Amino acid sequence: MLYPINIPYHTVSTDKVEGEIRKIERGDTGIEGCTCSDGVALMINSEECKMTRYISIFYDGPVLEIISERDINNMENVIVSSRSGLNPLENSSFLKSLYQKKGITLLIGPPEGGVKRKFQNLPAFNFITKQGTSNVRSKEALFSALSILNSVLG
Repeated sequence: MLYPINIPYHTVSTDKVEGEIRKIERGDTGIEGCTCSDGVALMINSEECKMTRYISIFYDGPVLEIISERDINNMENVIVSSRSGLNPLENSSFLKSLYQKKGITLLIGPPEGGVKRKFQNLPAFNFITKQGTSNVRSKEALFSALSILNSVLG
């Protein structure tokens, strides 16, 4: 059984549903008139809107971290995800050798940010060939790149 995922396409009911698990922030359960302490809670009685703390992993999706250019320049083994980058499958030996040295740090940025332009000295790879759209959201790019890297490095 997978843990609940609180992402936009995983809708949570506004009704009181017994057995439903919710992530509570600032006492807001998403149900009018029903409050609970912060954390993860399980609805145990829908008539009384009674919830109890639930010890579980609640995955919100990846957390994007913004780091400075200076910090990136001080990192080792950084690769960039870019539409105009190299094919990771055709360059798997390079990626494996880089990974075996000290791991890999994957840099993904917004298209308008010009990540590849700012870090021209870093190797760039296209993890979503033939993407068919003008832009790919950072979180989608992360999943795609990690899947390809897992396959190449595995």
